[in-house]
Amino acid sequence: MSVSLMWKAPALRTNRPAPVLLIASAALALALTPTLTACGGSGSGSGSVSVAESGAAPTSAAPSPSASASSSPSAGKNAGRAVDCTVARLTLVVKKVSSPVNHIVIEAVNKGSRACRLYEFPYMRFTADREEPVEPVEESNPHTIVTIAPGATAYAGVTIASADGSAAGSGHKAATLGLVLTGAGGGAVTDELHLPLPGGSLYVEDNAARVTYWENSLAEALTW
Repeated sequence: MSVSLMWKAPALRTNRPAPVLLIASAALALALTPTLTACGGSGSGSGSVSVAESGAAPTSAAPSPSASASSSPSAGKNAGRAVDCTVARLTLVVKKVSSPVNHIVIEAVNKGSRACRLYEFPYMRFTADREEPVEPVEESNPHTIVTIAPGATAYAGVTIASADGSAAGSGHKAATLGLVLTGAGGGAVTDELHLPLPGGSLYVEDNAARVTYWENSLAEALTW
């Protein structure tokens, strides 16, 4: 289901490869054990939105749709049957990091009992009247669909300002990050959520802002 927004949808990409990358969690044997505090000592604060199972986001611009899949009677039985991620299945958190400078990270934690898929990159903006989403870092494309196991986390790194001040003319204080999820076809599939920023607000330069594709590790998300 697509959602009509006031701002422009991300460009449709038709060359998405078929492989699926499963992010391991403690719920799956013989896999890496993620933590929900991956930013650990590097972060100086975070803002989060944990959306109720009904799909209603407390800070969203409009009610978000409920998860399309019915509840699983057995988490173990269905853990490998991935469905598309929805706001009802995720806890979305924005964290500040100490390195690299001028970066934050968006964490998407799968709080459901089934693995779910995230497509491409977060469709986001810092300014309410901005028509174009923040540009993605194309070099960060993992060339796979990122799948989050129950309890695991996916990451997207966000550059919020230029290192040399070259984009200072577009600088301003932002209190929230507007974000929607995209579907397999590249269009928005949720209403816009407004995630609080670490410390209540951050200095942002719109002309320097960039976001990575969803990644399976924090290190990959902060490489760009």
